[in-house]
Amino acid sequence: MVKKLSSVKEAFPLTKQDAKPAALALLAAGALQDREPKRYEKWAMRKLGEIARANFIPQTVDEAQYRELGELRGKTTFWHGTGRYQRHNGSKVDVLTAILEKGAVNPALDPFDPKLGLTETVSLARPRLYARAYADMHSDQADQLNRFVSTQDAANFYIVRPAFRYMGQSLKGARKHPEGLRAGVQELRAAASERQDAMPQSWKEKTTSQHINTVMAFGAGSDISGNYPILFGIDDRDIAPIPITAALREAGEERVEQPIALEHITHVEVPHDKVDEVTHLFREHELETPIIAIEDMEQYYSQQAIGEVLLDGLVSVEK
Repeated sequence: MVKKLSSVKEAFPLTKQDAKPAALALLAAGALQDREPKRYEKWAMRKLGEIARANFIPQTVDEAQYRELGELRGKTTFWHGTGRYQRHNGSKVDVLTAILEKGAVNPALDPFDPKLGLTETVSLARPRLYARAYADMHSDQADQLNRFVSTQDAANFYIVRPAFRYMGQSLKGARKHPEGLRAGVQELRAAASERQDAMPQSWKEKTTSQHINTVMAFGAGSDISGNYPILFGIDDRDIAPIPITAALREAGEERVEQPIALEHITHVEVPHDKVDEVTHLFREHELETPIIAIEDMEQYYSQQAIGEVLLDGLVSVEK
């Protein structure tokens, strides 16, 4: 028999330095939808804010630079996180050079939305931290990142939590299977396996060969030497998101079927020590796109309330 806990704090005792219970609370906010989900979510967000401020190292951003960062943020509606390199079928691929040579971020095969099935889309995010979690998977120095809200906590909030929510919703549907719950679950697993088996490799294998749980792969970083995160800011001109599973869209994810031409890129964020390198690459392709340091935008976001940071971009999403 499961004990009925009297409070969220009893379920997830937490100290400022202990991120694991905060992650559990985020998952609970997704999974326990029938019992005060907003209460779990609000509490977990507050604790994540405490952890973020306790572990983040602030640096000085002058007023002019802060204003410039705000202007770039204001021009941006969507974000796309990737990295300099990925492994495709065992070979190291220069992702950024390929994007510049093709003049666009092109759709890729994606099996993860059960509503869409196996499709070719570009995955976008409305919250910056959502896309940043995917970008940081490409860092070969994951343990040295100075992030306001850690990579794994961001992934838990935007990606793992909705996955738990969807699992809960799917189980409800599975119970209605004419042959019972077990048959319903087996059908769900078979459909997911079919989509995944159609992929040449898992998305985790694009960045690392480490044997690590998929859920924890975001904070593990990349074992590709010289790899680093890249975050594209994208405007909303002529961008037409397609319908996707509600749990994904509520978390801030969007999918588009058309290539994202480079003219839609408002700015590009890369590690501070890679700004000159990436700026040079863009100028070689006659592109004047602003290239800024991820660390500087982290400083910008650290000046805001944690709720504004985590829910950034979500307020305009229609449920």
